[in-house]
Amino acid sequence: MTSLASSGTEAVEMRTLLEEAVLLKHTRRAKRATSYKLHPHPLSWNKKERGPLDRVYASANCTFLVTEEGKVFGCGLNNFAQLGLGKTTAEPIRYPVEISSLASDTLGSPVKEIVGGSFHTVALTKAGEVFTWGRRDYSGLGGGSEDVTTPTKLKLTNITHVAAGGSHALACTTSGDFYTWGFGETHQLGNCPRDISKGAASSTDATDELSPYLVQSKQLESKFVLQVGGGSQHSVELAWTGSSVEREGHMAQSVKTAARRIKAGEIKDVWLGADHLLGREVMLDDGSEGKITSKEKMKDDSDPKHVYHR
Repeated sequence: MTSLASSGTEAVEMRTLLEEAVLLKHTRRAKRATSYKLHPHPLSWNKKERGPLDRVYASANCTFLVTEEGKVFGCGLNNFAQLGLGKTTAEPIRYPVEISSLASDTLGSPVKEIVGGSFHTVALTKAGEVFTWGRRDYSGLGGGSEDVTTPTKLKLTNITHVAAGGSHALACTTSGDFYTWGFGETHQLGNCPRDISKGAASSTDATDELSPYLVQSKQLESKFVLQVGGGSQHSVELAWTGSSVEREGHMAQSVKTAARRIKAGEIKDVWLGADHLLGREVMLDDGSEGKITSKEKMKDDSDPKHVYHR
């Protein structure tokens, strides 16, 4: 290697090359930065051609827009077909495109909700059916271990609400139960239930679920699950305490009334970040970082627990 002190000409040439390299690096970084929006900005949307927007959903890497007529548009990453376009694309979809596979005629019913994890997407129709698509990793699709490029229906019925974590998903039923599937290493699926008063069995290992798993636990007895949510490696549910008769009554009127009459100051919804949440719920969690509890850290637990509420 030539020393900068050995020759004035060589030193100038090398310094010039280094300066050009640094300039090129900053130029590329600046170009990448211009593709990000650091502040909210209006979406360019032609109402006459596409119709007025009704709802917007966001997953980890893409966005879905639903019009008042029920048409679905999407944009964002599609490297694992998470937009449901029937193919993968190396480059992101920068502007919303209509997704024909999510049309009411195709699914048999209009889309009610769309949620997504890192590389998979879940849609719920107004008929209570669930469709998934995207990358197969950790089986967040709930239909096996293969990649899916278009929405594929799961063997679930009477679903009222869906949620997605990083690599798992959850679904509530009209009878107050809920299902989980996908990656379960940090116990986020609740598929190793136990009575928390008896302590954890050393042989209890978290497992993945290729298909929807009905979560059952002593802590959920006589509780009607109203809503679920998924984070990066944890899950939560919002439950109302009722009787077994009300659970078997498929969302009995008394349950509906109780849900409507939640008093001021009580929590009626939950919001999740990748590793934290807000609200009062029952939870399934990787507690290694103390993400959820407000009094003390928890150990990893596959069984639903009530979270301390300030």
